[in-house]
Amino acid sequence: MKVRTGFVSNSSSTAFIFCWKSDQLDDLFQQIRLWNQYFHLYADHDKDETIVTSEDVCEAMDSVMNKGLSFDPDRIIGITPIANEIQDLHEFCTEREDEYKTVSQEKDSARVRHELKLIERQIMRYANDIDRYTGLLKKGFISLLEFTFGDNHGDVGSYVPTIDGYNTLDEMSQTMYHLRTVKRFAVWKSRAGETWDQFAKRVGTIMDYEGRYINIRKPGLHVFTEQRR
Repeated sequence: MKVRTGFVSNSSSTAFIFCWKSDQLDDLFQQIRLWNQYFHLYADHDKDETIVTSEDVCEAMDSVMNKGLSFDPDRIIGITPIANEIQDLHEFCTEREDEYKTVSQEKDSARVRHELKLIERQIMRYANDIDRYTGLLKKGFISLLEFTFGDNHGDVGSYVPTIDGYNTLDEMSQTMYHLRTVKRFAVWKSRAGETWDQFAKRVGTIMDYEGRYINIRKPGLHVFTEQRR
């Protein structure tokens, strides 16, 4: 999970890290619905109108992971065993520690000191994540899934590509967006009858700006967020 090769932009999105006690996506959805009050979000804190619900969150994740409606076909979204994540984090931490030793042998300068501080922060972050996931593993949690929502970027965001601006369909297919995915955008409808563009804009934006404060620590579900750029 720590090595990401998906979208990179100047826009931000919010990554939701879901941890639960099985390796099945449907079980995660069941937990999200169980703790639905955490996923009932409102625009501008207007409590008279629910803008996003737990069903919207499940529908968004299911559509991207099971129905191929991904904005970035190069990004692989999958369930990660927590034990594997801990092992990867240990490896990343060791690599950064080795890099720290190498950089520290260079001639002292402002650049070297700055780089060492950055490496120290990364090592600390990895160590904190190792502690977090080790604790969850001891409590019986098995899997984690990272899923991002954004106002215009993320696994669910408000920007939907069209053929406008491309000379040919072949030219469009050469971009990061697969043509077959765009066709799915055109026919997909939400439970409420929205197009994917309308649905993704609503859910992506509200989950990014309001959902970033979600922090769940329940017996069967842990959810925390991180900002992505």
